[in-house]
Amino acid sequence: MIKCKNCGNENPEGTTFCDECGEMLDQNDSALVLDSATSEDQVVDETPPVISEESDVQIDEDLTAQDDVSAEPVIQTMYLPGNQEVEIREGDIHIISRTEGGHPAATIKIDDGGISSAGIKVVGRNGKVLITDMGSGHVIVGNVVPTNTEIEVREHGVIYAGETSIFFG
Repeated sequence: MIKCKNCGNENPEGTTFCDECGEMLDQNDSALVLDSATSEDQVVDETPPVISEESDVQIDEDLTAQDDVSAEPVIQTMYLPGNQEVEIREGDIHIISRTEGGHPAATIKIDDGGISSAGIKVVGRNGKVLITDMGSGHVIVGNVVPTNTEIEVREHGVIYAGETSIFFG
């Protein structure tokens, strides 16, 4: 397990971002704790999709893929501005933030100053897609999502953040 320097949460080995706060984890941190018990919940797939360079959406391509990427079925597909699609699989963690002044660990950056710099965390867990507003208080899924509260996004759901609509299906 890797302990997050920001919030103290213990994350599965090989995880790039903290499951709790979204902070980038230091893989060489001395706080690495070996955990011999593993479960399916600890498998993390952080493979970024390939995107067109014409889009206002930027997706971090520095993340490394695990060998068994295709082993996990797609839970839902997230449809971003510029006709970009991101498949959400079990164990995926994405941080969506604005392009300018956004969250340092963001894997998806959208050119929309109305999106919080704190970001939105999107996670695939237990066959569900869950989102967390990490600080803006302005993310809407039917109603305003309370800050730092995990909410399930159902199939055909929509997230409104700033001037951006993000569709799921």
